[in-house]
Amino acid sequence: MAHRIFIINSDKSIDTVSQKSFENFYLRDAPTLTRYASQEIHVAIVFYTLKDKRPDQIMKIDSLRVAVKNDGSLDHDRRLDSILLSMDRTAPISNKQITSTPSKTIIDAKAKFDERRWAQYHPEIPVLAIKHILQKLFRVVT
Repeated sequence: MAHRIFIINSDKSIDTVSQKSFENFYLRDAPTLTRYASQEIHVAIVFYTLKDKRPDQIMKIDSLRVAVKNDGSLDHDRRLDSILLSMDRTAPISNKQITSTPSKTIIDAKAKFDERRWAQYHPEIPVLAIKHILQKLFRVVT
């Protein structure tokens, strides 16, 4: 297994980011993405198998939208919000939620807002961007 990291630009073109740069950006708070300073970026992480040291089969493509601070480092407040949102989505339902009767006068819109934020933080990858990723990964020329 291996993986590569791509930034999807607004025009659906892609930029390759080294694993080391992205790891330093995402895990070590290093300002390695200065090119994208003060922006939100759409990141695609492609997981694939290798055959003879070359990409063979794509296993999964993850999509993530992150905020970059003006110095090129990760916006930790935004990352924390994303982590808390993920935890809420995977947390087991408590007995209190199962046994409570919903009020007819109060509307709980938290789930709808959370779903909307989830879609914003994990957007779908445009087909044209996937085409560019496949071309780059498999070195296909069209």
